[in-house]
Amino acid sequence: MDNDIDTLLRDAVTQLRQLPEVEPAARERLRRRLAMERMRTRPVVLSRTAVLAAAAAIVALTSLVWAVLVLDLPIGPDGRPTMPVQFVLVAPDANTVSLVGDFNHWDARAAPLRQGDGGVWSVVLPLAKGAFNYSFVVNGDDWRADPMAPTAPDDFGRPSSVVYVSPESMP
Repeated sequence: MDNDIDTLLRDAVTQLRQLPEVEPAARERLRRRLAMERMRTRPVVLSRTAVLAAAAAIVALTSLVWAVLVLDLPIGPDGRPTMPVQFVLVAPDANTVSLVGDFNHWDARAAPLRQGDGGVWSVVLPLAKGAFNYSFVVNGDDWRADPMAPTAPDDFGRPSSVVYVSPESMP
């Protein structure tokens, strides 16, 4: 029986030696293909940090969708939900009034107010939750605090007020 196996093995080796030589380029193509197959079939293992980051992203996205669809809140440029906030100043002596504050980098051109009856000026801005310092700029150089809002701490020697967009942001 061992002789039969030896004979079979000798015949197989003889037949294999008679096969033509494989081209090196073909071997390289086969090696690359096998490597690609191994990469496709590898299981994906995520670290605990990656799983937590993915979960946090899903929670944030779900919260954002909920805020937009259920509460119908607009989204600001930073991706956070905003609420419309109206600013009003009674200034019958004014020719122009602008609103400057933390929310627009204190840019007097960013939020001009519209004049209504009786010298009432107003503008509505979408603001995210938080506390924001602001002032009115009347006629280009007269800075005024909002007489209907709390006074903000004096940062730059100009009168300013603070608006609290959500109850959580109040002191």
